[in-house]
Amino acid sequence: MRYSVEEIKQYAAEEDVKFIRMAFCDVEGRQKNIAIMPAELDRAFRYGIAIDGSAIPSFGGEVHSDLLLHPDPGTLCVLPWRPEHGRVVRMFCSVTRPDGQVIEADTRSLLRKAVEDARAAGLTFAFGTEMEFYLFRRDENGQPTRIPYDDAGYMDIAPADKGENVRREVCLTLERMGIRPESSHHEEGPGQNEIDFRYADPVTAADNAVTFRAVVDTVASRNGLYADFGPKPIEGQPGNGMHINFSVTGGESRDVMPAAIAGVLTHSGEMTAFLNPDAASYSRFGRCKAPRYISWSAENRSQLIRVPAAEGEYRRAELRSPDPLCNPYLAFTLLIRAGMEGIARNAQLPRGRSESVCGSGGNSGTVSEAAGNYGSGKGCGCGQRLYRRQSAGNGNPALYAVKTAAWEEPCGSTCPKEKNTGTQRGGTPMELERCYSVLAVSSSLKFNDSIRSLLPESRYYPVTVLKDAAGARRELLEHSYDLVIINAPLPDEFGTRLALDVCDHSGAGVLLLVKAEHYPDIEARVTPRGVLALSKPTSSQLFAQSVRMLCITRERLRSMEKKTATIEEKMEEIRLVNRAKWLLIDELKMTEQEAHRYIEKQAMDRCVTKRAVAEKILSTYK
Repeated sequence: MRYSVEEIKQYAAEEDVKFIRMAFCDVEGRQKNIAIMPAELDRAFRYGIAIDGSAIPSFGGEVHSDLLLHPDPGTLCVLPWRPEHGRVVRMFCSVTRPDGQVIEADTRSLLRKAVEDARAAGLTFAFGTEMEFYLFRRDENGQPTRIPYDDAGYMDIAPADKGENVRREVCLTLERMGIRPESSHHEEGPGQNEIDFRYADPVTAADNAVTFRAVVDTVASRNGLYADFGPKPIEGQPGNGMHINFSVTGGESRDVMPAAIAGVLTHSGEMTAFLNPDAASYSRFGRCKAPRYISWSAENRSQLIRVPAAEGEYRRAELRSPDPLCNPYLAFTLLIRAGMEGIARNAQLPRGRSESVCGSGGNSGTVSEAAGNYGSGKGCGCGQRLYRRQSAGNGNPALYAVKTAAWEEPCGSTCPKEKNTGTQRGGTPMELERCYSVLAVSSSLKFNDSIRSLLPESRYYPVTVLKDAAGARRELLEHSYDLVIINAPLPDEFGTRLALDVCDHSGAGVLLLVKAEHYPDIEARVTPRGVLALSKPTSSQLFAQSVRMLCITRERLRSMEKKTATIEEKMEEIRLVNRAKWLLIDELKMTEQEAHRYIEKQAMDRCVTKRAVAEKILSTYK
């Protein structure tokens, strides 16, 4: 319901409202707010309420830090857990620059724009979420522990289910705020709970999801508990998911759902970087019915998208990969854009899968078929697997409108198939096996038929097979690979030149297979340049050992490159910091010690590197 400014002012006076929270989300979906008094409502609606954007990651730097919050009157609601006298209400806001331009990082406005574009195309989207969370006890100092609130299992009841009263309080609180939960129950993990919501329009559904997390945090705290929405709070136990149910209607009365689902499948790899923003997200996939591959099914809950047997208003598709920590505004925006793209090109769905394809490998042939129909998966070691974390923003700029430094990581740094030296939430070390992308170049039908069986999907994925050197060169201009295997001779050249070119111009490991009579000359020519030559015919065991050797070499190269880059970055940081210190000494008449302390304090206060502070100083005084 939309309210006028006068109606809201009247409501504030009659209901004893003393504070109005102007709420918004940062790019990562964390709710922020500033509270104003009722007397400031006129200013809020006419001009906006000023905030410091430089203090919010991705909202802007110090040079252009002035931002304005503009309340959406249709989102007015009371916060029931605040006092009855001197009430607190909340309104969600859009975020603009002083000239009225909406900032790129305002994901709520991104979602509103996506909804408008869909409506212009005759399409209507609706969303409903199923959110999971753990309840943990607090210690005597009020600090969260990792001790679950109970040991109950799936849909157990009290007294085993101790979270029943907490869920009840959450649902009743949401109802008082005008939000309608659909159901609630205990989940599979100890202390794990789930609350589901009915369909709503995209913006309302995202507002409800953000509000839900705040309500759960508040109610849990009031009960002496800690609510954890992290994707993997307890190792060895089910992770938390945010299953997103979505539907779309329109399109001149034709059934557009299959094409929309195909569009979502196409862009699943890219979207995963946003839908699963935490490192621990990737340890959840492939376990406890969490999906691992890009596939869909009518009923199998282990796959990425499930399309339940329902008709009419209940017809929907269920996306099972997102985490509760993701930004729901951004998640729904991406799903709308991907669905619209699928509808625009009339994308076709492949055959649905009834068998399980999660776990360690699954049915590799079936999975390859499902994955190969959507997106190239090339240039990424884990290809079409769900734990793909490529740099955000590659591709359609309308689809990937928001970039943050935290998301601009190469796939290898967060892929669960790769060794990761980081830690999960709570400090649990991650040890994850790497997966390698392979380009095979061969004109032999026999070799091409056997190559996929020789390279198990659990370790080598994707495997792309091309028949000639020209096609391989075009492919390598567009995509990068970890390994390149060349079966000589090729129809347009022998293959030696291709092997040497790949070695000279990429970091890929190269294996060249040549006939025994050519092997001595070819081996002597290519080995000094870094190509591994193998005489054929060869055994499958020797082939596997050779490929494994390439992988080891590839990892050593990767490690050296990383160390070199780290040293260079550190030296550059030192140079920049020193330049910045001399500028402070010259311009502000600081001592060298004062300048050093200033840079260190700015870095700590703003949670940025000293290099970032130095670059800011240099840009200010240049």
